[in-house]
Amino acid sequence: MKNPWLKFYPTDWSADERLGTCGLVARGLWIEMIGLMHRADPYGHMLVNGKKPSDDQLAALVRAPVEIVRNAVAELDAAGVFSRTRNGTIYSRRMTKDEKKSREGMLSQRAGGPLPGSRRSKQVIERTVRKQTTLEVVDGVADQPPPSQRLEASIYKEKEQADFERFWKAWPLKVKRDEARKAFSKAIGRARVDDILAGMNRYIANKPDWQHWAHASTWLNGGRWSDEPDSKASDQSTLPIEDITTSTWRVRVGSYRRTGLWPGDIGPPPGDPRCEAPAHLLVEFGAAA
Repeated sequence: MKNPWLKFYPTDWSADERLGTCGLVARGLWIEMIGLMHRADPYGHMLVNGKKPSDDQLAALVRAPVEIVRNAVAELDAAGVFSRTRNGTIYSRRMTKDEKKSREGMLSQRAGGPLPGSRRSKQVIERTVRKQTTLEVVDGVADQPPPSQRLEASIYKEKEQADFERFWKAWPLKVKRDEARKAFSKAIGRARVDDILAGMNRYIANKPDWQHWAHASTWLNGGRWSDEPDSKASDQSTLPIEDITTSTWRVRVGSYRRTGLWPGDIGPPPGDPRCEAPAHLLVEFGAAA
């Protein structure tokens, strides 16, 4: 059963620049059409019993002369107040958008109450979409349901892909992309994308020079976007050479042997006679000059 009421925001109506360019008659016709589209199926489309009304039929429905109605529709069309489907059916962008949000909320509740857009909610929505019947073009009948009835899983996949690309572009270690993509998909079911990106930025800003970059999949699967910066590790990266502990030297010399990378802020690397690392560690790792 359709709602006997619809949401109407007077402030939005008055602020609509496109509608504001139209005359009083055209604006009056549009509110009449909104009432008709509220009762239509698909919702928000200018259909009567599933078909587009002719100018004469629309004039009869709004109880106005056909010429006035025809001119008012043309005025609304020229101002871009409404949109049309591929077969020319008029529909309200605002009404179909509101209906989409409403249906997403209901589907979210069926999933047990997760936030709309979460992985669990998307799974329920995708199953529902597969069960829905798709309308086709048949002699003036709307050729497609509004977004509220399509709820295609592809819109979620596209957004998820775009969010992952933002993450991957900023991630410093570009290895195992496919694994990272799968881990990202799981992660956004546990946390907001903005929180994940913020955690990534903290990680990049605070990682000590001697520490290896984590693989993106490992970092995501570990939920490390919620990690707090390690103040001790951050402090050690800027300690004076004479205050660096033996254990830290061991980590850095070992890392140098594996990667060939050496932080420039702790003096010359192993192999250079001026290297400040303890001699016994250089011998232990086979890095003595």
